Amino acid sequence: MAAACADSAAAHRLAGWYRGGEEGLPQSSELAFRWALRAAERGHVEAQYNTGLCYNTGEGVAADYEAAAMWFGRAAEQGERSAQFNLGFAVELGKGTPLNCELAAKWFQRAADQGATTAKVHLGNLYRAGHGVEQDHAHANALYREAIEVDNTIIALFN
Repeated sequence: MAAACADSAAAHRLAGWYRGGEEGLPQSSELAFRWALRAAERGHVEAQYNTGLCYNTGEGVAADYEAAAMWFGRAAEQGERSAQFNLGFAVELGKGTPLNCELAAKWFQRAADQGATTAKVHLGNLYRAGHGVEQDHAHANALYREAIEVDNTIIALFN
């Protein structure tokens, strides 16, 4: 198990170096994706999230929203905050996964519990509209206030 963990960490590190063209390696989105995928397949949570991002954006690999949602899900289940938000967003929109506002609220809540301000805004939007949760304007406003208190630039989402 230790060897697999070391191997996944090394593969993740290589992915970062290829992504940025660091440590004497050429910049290559394709090689960055390959190494991230290798680490992700071995359970490296950050690599799982990054693999989801690559599939979501088409960076280094053809865009595949179903694969993106699957990798976000693997990382989200391990507690990766950004993956939880991205999975919530995918589920909220039905992007690569069936649309399910109740499930989106669950993932936004998990990310929000870890301090993700954008997740608080999206969760607030669900409460305001009553999508996937019982409509509750007071709770929506409380979530918006919490997000703004942490990051007042988030107010741009309301304009």
